[in-house]
Amino acid sequence: MKKESVLARYKGEIILPAEKNVVQYPAANRTPGMVVLTDRRLIFQNSRGKVPVSLRSITAIDKAPKGWCPGEENRAFSVDFTMEGDRYKVVVFLGPLTRDMAVERIRREMVGSCRIYFKYPAIQGGVMDNSDNWTRGGLILRDKDMIILGGEKKVTIPYDSIVDYGRNLFIGDSRGMPTITIINHTGEEDVGLVVIGESHNLSVFEDYLKDITDKITLDLDLDEDLNKLLFVLNTGISDEDEIAKIMDIPVRRVEKLMDRLIQMRLVKLVRIKRDVELTRGSIRYINQKIRDGIV
Repeated sequence: MKKESVLARYKGEIILPAEKNVVQYPAANRTPGMVVLTDRRLIFQNSRGKVPVSLRSITAIDKAPKGWCPGEENRAFSVDFTMEGDRYKVVVFLGPLTRDMAVERIRREMVGSCRIYFKYPAIQGGVMDNSDNWTRGGLILRDKDMIILGGEKKVTIPYDSIVDYGRNLFIGDSRGMPTITIINHTGEEDVGLVVIGESHNLSVFEDYLKDITDKITLDLDLDEDLNKLLFVLNTGISDEDEIAKIMDIPVRRVEKLMDRLIQMRLVKLVRIKRDVELTRGSIRYINQKIRDGIV
């Protein structure tokens, strides 16, 4: 068996445990400690001892767990896991930048340790593959891209090519297992990857995708009307007549603007034409503009 490798060490403070089987322990149990990440385990250490946790037994990783870090939301994260039939929560406090790096790294290793089934391409040229032809494999998450390996397949998806992603968007697995769909743009078309795994692993994977794609700056050349339309859609309004009144432009102009947003993959059609939703990319763009003070 390959020797276990230490990947990172994080010094801070730990509440170990913070919960056991939903019963909370006093925050006074917070003590100086260390979190050691290996390629197999997450090890919590303090003056009272050491608790090694298999990456595969982790069920959730949350930033700023509610009720545990008032005033320290940018320093804390929690890890939920199971051990010998019991459910535990540990809360860790690190420096703000270190916290974000630690959570990203732990999520990356956790997702990389889980077993998955995948289908690629699952969507190509707008056509969905509804066969039951799944490949067993694994994920390697890297700084700028992810690699999906299984059978004779090796697929590399750069994070900046991801147009949209979401849970249970894809129907077609006869086992009824939860899925996450990733739409990435390659060449002249959008290609879908669908991953099947345990629900908690997919939740961690989705959180990782959100954090990693939120860091990517979108440099879009949108005119004033397109910007306005995106912000109107972001309020939940999608009726074109209502949008036309708000923007004080003809409905025909709204239709043309909507078509442009769809072509740019900032808006997606849902169920019927003109019933639309923003993609993850457009939400990132809007948040980026708000952060920059350009609204």
